[in-house]
Amino acid sequence: MKSSSIALIHPAAEVRADIGDMLRNSGYQVYDAAELDRASPLLGECATAVVDVWAQAPEDVALGDYVRSRLLPGGCALALLETESAEAMARYSSEKFDDFANVECGAIVMLARLEAALRARMLYRAADLRRRDAEILFELSQTLSSSLDVSNILHEATRLAARAFEVDRCAIVLLDAERGDGLVVAASENREIRDLQIRIDAYPELQNLLATSAPVIIGDATCSPVVDGVRELLAEKNVGAELLFPIVNERQVIGALFLRAARPLDAVDERQTRCGMTIASTVAIAIRNARLFDSFRDHSQRVNLMRLQAEHRMRSLEHYEDFFEYAADGMLVLDATGCVQYLNREGVRVLGRDREEIKGRPLFEMLTEREVLYAMLGAIRAGQHCRNVDVVLVRPTGELRSLSVSASPLGDNQGLALLSLRDITELQEMQTELKTTKDFLENLIDSSVDGIMAADLRGRILLFNKGAERIIGYRASEVIGVIPIWRLYPKNVATEIMAALRSEGLGGVGRLAKLRSQIIAKSGEAIPVDLTASVIYEDGVEVATVGIFSDLRERLEIEHNLEAAQKKLIETEKQAAIAELAGAAAHELNQPLTSVVGYSEMLRRKVKDTDPLRRPIDIIYREAERMAEIVRKIGQITRYRTKPYGGKAMIVDLKHAAAAAPSRPTPAATAPPADTPITTPTTDSGTRRQADGKPELTPTAIECPPGRERP
Repeated sequence: MKSSSIALIHPAAEVRADIGDMLRNSGYQVYDAAELDRASPLLGECATAVVDVWAQAPEDVALGDYVRSRLLPGGCALALLETESAEAMARYSSEKFDDFANVECGAIVMLARLEAALRARMLYRAADLRRRDAEILFELSQTLSSSLDVSNILHEATRLAARAFEVDRCAIVLLDAERGDGLVVAASENREIRDLQIRIDAYPELQNLLATSAPVIIGDATCSPVVDGVRELLAEKNVGAELLFPIVNERQVIGALFLRAARPLDAVDERQTRCGMTIASTVAIAIRNARLFDSFRDHSQRVNLMRLQAEHRMRSLEHYEDFFEYAADGMLVLDATGCVQYLNREGVRVLGRDREEIKGRPLFEMLTEREVLYAMLGAIRAGQHCRNVDVVLVRPTGELRSLSVSASPLGDNQGLALLSLRDITELQEMQTELKTTKDFLENLIDSSVDGIMAADLRGRILLFNKGAERIIGYRASEVIGVIPIWRLYPKNVATEIMAALRSEGLGGVGRLAKLRSQIIAKSGEAIPVDLTASVIYEDGVEVATVGIFSDLRERLEIEHNLEAAQKKLIETEKQAAIAELAGAAAHELNQPLTSVVGYSEMLRRKVKDTDPLRRPIDIIYREAERMAEIVRKIGQITRYRTKPYGGKAMIVDLKHAAAAAPSRPTPAATAPPADTPITTPTTDSGTRRQADGKPELTPTAIECPPGRERP
């Protein structure tokens, strides 16, 4: 209040000087004038006026009312008395001043009365504004509740908002932020203005409102940064201040309450902001109600029209009733709201209700999922057909039945829908059972240790189980529909297998008994397998082939190791038999050989060298010695070695069979006893030796045949 401006009006200069100095010393800004007419321009800049009680108002109104009407809003007028006489007090009372001050009362009393009057006037002003706001809101509420004309409601809202804020213009702008457009749907100064299109980018204040979703207060348009880009344009349109309040619906700004004043405004207080937001909220309610009402009215009109059209259409279709009545599928006719207008006998049986109970009732009440029927009706309105849509029906007994529904528009855009119903409960149960069986068989196939492959007649792989993945190395996704079946066999093997399948030689036509073959692994390795295959027929026509194969790598390795062990065992047995036979032969041949050597030696001693018999005797002796060497080799045999003899015949190779054996004396080659003389044929040098240089063998007494004396 100390910063308030005071207008001092009194004809006496000394009074103006004394009181003016006193007020200025107290912090007030004082404008003084001698006459009321001259002070009129000053009153518009002041919040308080101290006026001579005897001044005359130029109009036929009370002096206090006249002065207050020219002061700033909320200002007060004080009467300045020179004396508190009855006449002066009567004058003060009749002129409707807010208070009075006596020139003689002193500065302290005058300031106290002045500030008290200001406070009282401010309280009165606040109460008056609140009362006015309440009246405006009440009037707006009455307009909202008493009229369905949205244009009238919005215009009244703009008029009342302009009066509440004491501004020149008010408009309601609906905004479409996505398109960047706005529509001025109502204005306080012109009832005829509606749907005036504007661009949001031309109004920075609207852009600020959309960005903040909060009120935009521009008290002085000449200096506010919000309107920097359009300041000159606002000046041309005589806009000094702007107030914008958001119109919000479902937490989204859909418009603005747009107020403009020709003069700049003081700071907008909380009361004014609250009032503006209340009016904006009321406008939002009016707009929402108007939209709902229009939507409901349009919907009701459409429903009534479609119902009439449906009834007309039903009457035109009566001659088709027999056809529908005895159709194998349930047949229903629905109107635009989904209510049953007609159903045939099969439809009654499928739905499980009486005809009269169903007719006229919404079909979605009998289904577990209403959204499915809503979607079908929406598609039908768009001229589309719906085929084989599965829905679940609830019968009055609580039983659930699965239905397959097909629907199509009926007639020329009459809003009717023709539905055919088919009970597929048993079919779905069968499908479920088949799926369970299929899953079981697939699991069974995948669980097989053997590899299983199936392919169509073009060679495209259709089945590739886990066993095949493990053996070949490919994943099922890498071969099914990607790699032809013949790529998994060596060259031409797949063709040979198909030829075998179609022949009668290996299991009959269409079947292939176990066959040793090969599979090409992902790594390129040729894997030996046991393969069985068969042709799959449909109505006697070949459609696919299936093969089952087992990996033979481990089995073949075991067989190879077993065969090697068997060969080694046979070789060992042969060697043992040869060694035993050789020992037995050496032992049995040594006895007669000793006798032959001994008797030949005796003959050599008795027959002279010149005797013709000497040569045969020497040959006998030499060959006996040769046989003794052979017997020695036979006794040394440790392994089985053969050599060809006489064409394809094979005999034991004594040289190599006994080559690795250590030399050991044979019975025929052992030295005779010490008492047995050893003689050798006389040579040119006079030494008796065998023909090969070895000592001669002579029979011992033990080795001589009985009856024979030792020579």
